[in-house]
Amino acid sequence: MEYCNKLSDREGLKPYYGLTVTMRGGKEGKQIDDAEVKILGGSGYHIPTDAEWEHGCRAGTRTKYHSGDKDEDLLKYAWFDKNSDGRTHTVGEKKPNGFGLYDTLGNVGSGMRRC
Repeated sequence: MEYCNKLSDREGLKPYYGLTVTMRGGKEGKQIDDAEVKILGGSGYHIPTDAEWEHGCRAGTRTKYHSGDKDEDLLKYAWFDKNSDGRTHTVGEKKPNGFGLYDTLGNVGSGMRRC
């Protein structure tokens, strides 16, 4: 949320979040450990809602995955337990979906999340 607000400010947009940081920690005190958040609903950047994420992930498709219904076709688009060697990978190593978005499936957990 802090990143979204900073990006919004940089581009002259009204921040979407009201963010009051009450505690910081981590390396160099940059990590937010506690904060109060209010949704302002400005024109700025925001974390996608579930519906927005699904829309972006599906890229206009109605199939099991944005790449189709076959699990083997997904190998070209996503890292998951069967092809990742148990580690995350750099964004953009696989093909993007129909909207040009990379890594909308897989790459983080041991399994694979469907759109």
